Amino acid sequence: MTTEKILDYIAGIMKIGFGIRGFEILGVGKIITSENSMIITDKRIIFVTVPLPGAEITISGVDIPMWQWLIAKKDIENKLKEMINSMSVKEIISSNSKNFYIDYGEIEKIKFGKFSRNIEIIKHNRKRLKYSIRDKEDFEKVKSILKDFS
Repeated sequence: MTTEKILDYIAGIMKIGFGIRGFEILGVGKIITSENSMIITDKRIIFVTVPLPGAEITISGVDIPMWQWLIAKKDIENKLKEMINSMSVKEIISSNSKNFYIDYGEIEKIKFGKFSRNIEIIKHNRKRLKYSIRDKEDFEKVKSILKDFS
């Protein structure tokens, strides 16, 4: 059995489009799509909710993960590096029930935004995932790594 190799990571992603992001009741709520990072391995793309305070909540209409995406990218990245250095890929995936992955064999095509830093993953079953990538350098990096799918 071969060990899965991490090729790179992107800190500062946010799921966009396709449904409800979260909900709130009496001023406090949960973010359903809280993944804020992706890890690219030689076998799959892993979507991770890096555990920062407030990474999965909304308070009085304020989407805390969105603000983290805007102003706390370094915090997300530092914690993600910690996770990568201290945990196996399997442990990272199981560290949060919202973490998930897509094996390369499931991917039909990946579209990269021409005028925005968006990535859209289209699976063979026609399901789509769309993410906004915060920084241009990270967007260019992911385009380069996953270019064979475009």
